[in-house]
Amino acid sequence: MKIKKITLFAVSALLAASLISFFIHNSRQSAHHRLDTARQLLGLNKPEGALTLFRSLEGSVWVSEPARLGTFIAGLAANHAGNRPTLPEKIDIYAYYLPEVLDHLLASAAFDRCRQAAELGRFYKAPIADLYYAAALLETGEMEHATDIFNKLPDHLRYAPLGRKVQEALLLVQSGAQKIVRFKKGEILGFINRDEQFVFYSEEYRMYIQPVVIRNILTRSGRGGLRVSIDLELSRIARTALAESRGSIVLVDPGSGQIRAAVSNGRTKYETDPSPAFEQMLEPASIMKLLTVTAAFRDNLLVEEEISSIFCWGGHKFNGKTLWCPARGGHLKGLDHAMSISCNTAFAALGVKLGWPKMVSELHLFGFDSQVGNPFSLGRIIIPAGDDRSLADLSIGLENTVISPVHGALIASVFANNGYKVEPQLFAAYDGFTGLSPLRMKPENIKGDKIISSLWLPAIREAMWAVTRYGGTAGFIAPVGYPVHMKTGTGGNYGKGFHINYIGYGPADSEEDRIAFCVRVTGGRTSYRVRRAGYGVNQALLYHLKLLREKRTH
Repeated sequence: MKIKKITLFAVSALLAASLISFFIHNSRQSAHHRLDTARQLLGLNKPEGALTLFRSLEGSVWVSEPARLGTFIAGLAANHAGNRPTLPEKIDIYAYYLPEVLDHLLASAAFDRCRQAAELGRFYKAPIADLYYAAALLETGEMEHATDIFNKLPDHLRYAPLGRKVQEALLLVQSGAQKIVRFKKGEILGFINRDEQFVFYSEEYRMYIQPVVIRNILTRSGRGGLRVSIDLELSRIARTALAESRGSIVLVDPGSGQIRAAVSNGRTKYETDPSPAFEQMLEPASIMKLLTVTAAFRDNLLVEEEISSIFCWGGHKFNGKTLWCPARGGHLKGLDHAMSISCNTAFAALGVKLGWPKMVSELHLFGFDSQVGNPFSLGRIIIPAGDDRSLADLSIGLENTVISPVHGALIASVFANNGYKVEPQLFAAYDGFTGLSPLRMKPENIKGDKIISSLWLPAIREAMWAVTRYGGTAGFIAPVGYPVHMKTGTGGNYGKGFHINYIGYGPADSEEDRIAFCVRVTGGRTSYRVRRAGYGVNQALLYHLKLLREKRTH
């Protein structure tokens, strides 16, 4: 009997020991698994979740020390202040995804916290921490200390992507840079020196940045860096398309209003217009017909019926003065037909029927006579009232209005942006010296004011497309696979020379990479010559935009 009791006791003890061992093993495994999960959340840039897990493990028998360290690192990443714990001597700091945490802190402009995290890495002799420490010192203005740390780095770190950016910035600061200015995507445009002068990083960039832009850069205060909205690659494309033609090209992101390119041929820059892409004021010409149409829709005119009732003889008298058309259009078949051949008679008749107040109000809606602030010179109405002939001229963009290329592109952006008008933007972000922490000034996509009804937009877009089809004033201008909606306009006279304004947007089949444009070519001795030159410039622009789209897609 005693043997049975002893045996039963032994079995029970063995079973209890096994259960305790199993519980301890599972508890330890669970703690380590949760610790690994918390670390992985740091690597995925989810510091809040990591912080919660680390804190829950601080009382663990198995992982209390690494959990406290994790709490400190996650607190830095999540911007939750915490005291630095007693650091365990032996630990794999890379298990906490230190490079990813440092990247996140640097990109978030959390330079002080980046420095603390880098100091932690340096304690554990992680070589990469020295590089981030130097970057954080640079961003917080400790240039000498940053230079000293950077110069001691091994070559593989100095020539790493971050190393090259730190070195680049240090060299510019040593040469007198107080603020480094970059293009939209981060390429260095130049810097502001101690004398408050702008210095170009490359002489090439002078072709892409007009004086009015530099003046506005110099007025910006803030952090050690600044990004303009201008895109270097798009600026090169625009300047290549312009070639030797006298004129300007402006490209705008229709969703944000950001100016992505604003270039002019050197021959265009006169003393009166040192920044012609922004400041040169000339007749809008027939691109104004788009606004006449929107005014007619806004007034509930039956536009198709109104235009279809017109027979174009090649000219029409208003107040006894003949307003000539580019060609005899005959019996007009509707809006598409009138827009494609740019019939002056049709749109002048619409404008006269609407009257001065409604036409002037429509132009004001599209920015005429407004000033949104430098460097954006918007169009002006020269004569706001008068007889029917003056109103006819206003309705087709001759004599009574002037516009800048940047305003032309902004008008095109309204049709590209589903009828929404956004304010123009020249600056994209504040940044740091290294160019790795852009802080957007405004959202990339701003809804803006809806000034064109969704009910009218399809008809207007169809008419703009007709301009690029067979028989249109810009027939076959777009390359295959890159459809555009646009409008052409030719202004000027034999005494002062002729110019063209072509506005539009593409690709029409995709909103993701859509660009609104204004192409202006000036100095034509005849209207035929300037139209031919403008067509070639616009065609080259669209061809290169198509190639860029394909490059970015693939």
